Amino acid sequence: MLINFFKGITNMHDKQYCQFKKYEFLSVLSNEESRLYYDSLANVYDQLYNDGISLAENSIIRDMLCKHLYKGCKVLDLGCGSGLAYELISDFLNTNFNYTGVDISYNMLQQAQIKYSGFNNVDFYQINMENLSYFNTNTFDAVISLYGSFSHSLKYKQSINEIKRVLKPNGIIFIMVYSRFSLRNIFRCMTKFTISSLSEVQLYQIRKTKGDIFSYARFYTDKSIKIIFHGFRNLEIKGLNACLEIPLLNQAYLPEEKSRSAKKFLLNESNIISRFKNLTHSLVITGDNIK
Repeated sequence: MLINFFKGITNMHDKQYCQFKKYEFLSVLSNEESRLYYDSLANVYDQLYNDGISLAENSIIRDMLCKHLYKGCKVLDLGCGSGLAYELISDFLNTNFNYTGVDISYNMLQQAQIKYSGFNNVDFYQINMENLSYFNTNTFDAVISLYGSFSHSLKYKQSINEIKRVLKPNGIIFIMVYSRFSLRNIFRCMTKFTISSLSEVQLYQIRKTKGDIFSYARFYTDKSIKIIFHGFRNLEIKGLNACLEIPLLNQAYLPEEKSRSAKKFLLNESNIISRFKNLTHSLVITGDNIK
């Protein structure tokens, strides 16, 4: 299996920056920053998520996906990274589905290729989710984007239009975005005395990474999601992980063997703060496509 190349990645040097409005400029910068950021993490990315909290989140997301996906479905994974979603879906569908993963990072796709070489129901493409023109209209039964990948698309309207186009009528979305007013962001705002931690667009860094490499991301609220995703039917928003994204509070659940305890904590937490989902780190969006 080879990684398929498609010229969907924005080339920063081909753009005249003076022509861009604020977020249009940031979108070009975000694409390049995201590519560099995840390229730099590719070799250790899976290891960064091999902790009790991440494994608990994976288990919860797998259970949620199980309610929406079915045998024989064609799934498009936006910002697929090293292909974690395939692993989660195959837990309950085995190989009875068709998986297509796209990502802006070539290095991440290389890792995915290594993991899933020889699998006949898997394809990977180096494509920006803002331009899915490689795929025909009404191609996929489901479009998913896990763990905030969609947040790295600052041209979100363009991405949503592409999602609606490639989705079949009544096809489902399962998209996770970063929450703007999460406890993690509030904690950072209080400890670093900077209001920028609550900005709509800000620099983002994965939980366990250190250093000066970041990636631009857009942060959402349940209200903004309802406006932006208004073209989808049966829209539902759930929150995932409020407290365990905060340093010090999450230390007891980081060991891999604590994943079951972490899952129980997160499930109980989601029930308690269901009305305050904006406090969670991830907002999980599901809905059906209307054509």
